[in-house]
Amino acid sequence: MKILILMRNGSSRLPGKHLINIGGRLILDAIAGNMVNITEDLQVIYCIPDTSSNDSLYLALKKRGLTVFRGSESNVLLRLKECIAHYEDDIYVRLNGDNIFMTSSFLYGACLLHKYMHAEFSTNVGKRSMPKGLSFQIFSHEFFQKYYVANKDNLTAQEHVFINPEKFTERYVNLEFQGLSSKYESLALDTTEDLELIKDMIINNKTIFWND
Repeated sequence: MKILILMRNGSSRLPGKHLINIGGRLILDAIAGNMVNITEDLQVIYCIPDTSSNDSLYLALKKRGLTVFRGSESNVLLRLKECIAHYEDDIYVRLNGDNIFMTSSFLYGACLLHKYMHAEFSTNVGKRSMPKGLSFQIFSHEFFQKYYVANKDNLTAQEHVFINPEKFTERYVNLEFQGLSSKYESLALDTTEDLELIKDMIINNKTIFWND
């Protein structure tokens, strides 16, 4: 199993967000602390652009001993395809870097559900039982190969990766998790408003997801 975390410095709404310090800790360090290789069959890979504007992010990741793959900034689908070709496996998880509270242990459990249900593509996005910012997509190597062939020239897919994935498999599963609702509609880190909300959560409410 491979967890592929897509991140970049060049967010138009919150540039350099992973190197922002909140409560004495970089956002990057919080993500890395949550996304550890908890078993031998699980590997976390940070999939970032190969442009010079992302060199500082690359150096920060490598300094922490994390596994990094670099590819196209504008064609995210291609970046993911080349990363998958480099790190072959049977199951992959796609996670965006603005999902800063997700943990590898939760995703590992979701992957076990994915395998148990014989799914080709699983997600918690179709019918949400969790806030935005705790979103993921799990897919098989076989699914991605046929999806890529069908969508490699689709500009929307190049930017956002998965567009209507249920159309490409009969084994599509929407994973719902009971008891994980939140008073927050979104926990994603995408804008300055998100940053202020998350600062309040971490500094004033001492969220457990920000521990060293």
